[in-house]
Amino acid sequence: MKEKSGIGIVTQNGIWFNGSLYSCSLAIHEKWFERARQVGGWPVSVKSQDDEDQIVIIHEDGLKINCYPIEFLPCDSKKVRAYYSEFQRLMTLRKELADSTRNSLPDKHLR
Repeated sequence: MKEKSGIGIVTQNGIWFNGSLYSCSLAIHEKWFERARQVGGWPVSVKSQDDEDQIVIIHEDGLKINCYPIEFLPCDSKKVRAYYSEFQRLMTLRKELADSTRNSLPDKHLR
């Protein structure tokens, strides 16, 4: 097993290295992908210890962080729109229910 080293690029879609996109807890926690969308990408030092790049390691601020491939699943855009519409409808219903419950409580419960 030969270790590969190189430079990955943080993009709005993930950490691009060796033809694939990766993600890790640090990138998510520090909102790297949102920042890359706003200001553009930047390089990171990357190492891969297996031939299939199932895990790559980035070196950031003296830490070694495991990154894993991002897998994109195909989805039907009509189903996504229907799901989003139903989600919005339920959130509106939830808010209306909370408002009506709050308005119907006697004054002693509001204190």
